[in-house]
Amino acid sequence: ACVCARVRACVCVCGGGRDGGGGGDGSGGGHGGLRPLVSIWVSERPVRCLSWFRDGALIALAGFDRTVYVYDACESCRPERVAALTGHTAAVRALAFSPSAAKYLASGSIDGEVRLWDVHAGMPLGTLRISGNSPVNA
Repeated sequence: ACVCARVRACVCVCGGGRDGGGGGDGSGGGHGGLRPLVSIWVSERPVRCLSWFRDGALIALAGFDRTVYVYDACESCRPERVAALTGHTAAVRALAFSPSAAKYLASGSIDGEVRLWDVHAGMPLGTLRISGNSPVNA
């Protein structure tokens, strides 16, 4: 599978099969010939990072607008935003779901904070400030 973030914050998550269509150059629409599973427009700013929960149902996206967007991204439905998590004061550059529950998500930002979120409640559970306000990158 490939993950490609496009300019103007369209995120396309591609999977197994060849789509056979595309941009007229035989490339399959700019996704290496892979069939897009999900295409999500999130904001006017580029997406910097994403995390997809292991069962494929939730995808989290974030970037320069300091907001973490969480979508229900199952293959059989149109992606629907389930949360917009705010609190970072600078661009978000790292995201990771808990391996055991899609309810928990961690985000790291260049503001020097790692935040743990309850995705279902849309609330932060805690914040860890990195010594010296060093940016969080992953």
